Amino acid sequence: MVFENITMQIQDALAADGMLTPVMTTPPAVAFVDLVGFAALTERLGDHEAVRTVTRFEALAQDVIAASGGRIVKTLGDGLLLLFREPERAPGGCINLITRLARAGLPQVHVGLTAGPVIHRDGDIFGNCVNLAARLAGFAAPSQIMTDAGSLARFGAEAISWSPGGNVTPKGMAEIAVFTCSVARAL
Repeated sequence: MVFENITMQIQDALAADGMLTPVMTTPPAVAFVDLVGFAALTERLGDHEAVRTVTRFEALAQDVIAASGGRIVKTLGDGLLLLFREPERAPGGCINLITRLARAGLPQVHVGLTAGPVIHRDGDIFGNCVNLAARLAGFAAPSQIMTDAGSLARFGAEAISWSPGGNVTPKGMAEIAVFTCSVARAL
């Protein structure tokens, strides 16, 4: 993760100086993935076992997301911020992550998924797209991916079944229509 962040910073700097074609030509997809019930898990199992769970979650996520063309931008306690250079691969990557977590016996996750411009700075990403992904994760049910209409249009025609999820008002934002994809936890 550290190496990828350093590489991205160098590529961004070279692109800004006109010495390299920008790596991303279309706006990426951003996912915020949060473990369900982590506070209760920590209370029940203790801090050390909770950290072991997060470590397993991060390692599995690294493998699954990389295979889908994404990367972990940063870890956030019991959550992850993910970036996919090819937005059309993001929903499938998130579905694969939810499925693999179930197979590994790890807790379920809530996923907020958006697509749009981001600002890269010091190995991190910022912008409305990032903020919205984090807010949508908070609205998503366990093993569910939630997105907005504008992002959904950028994911392409991949064979994923999205359902209208009504309207939500993310903290600090205007009301938006959302769509959900619920992933069965069959093992």
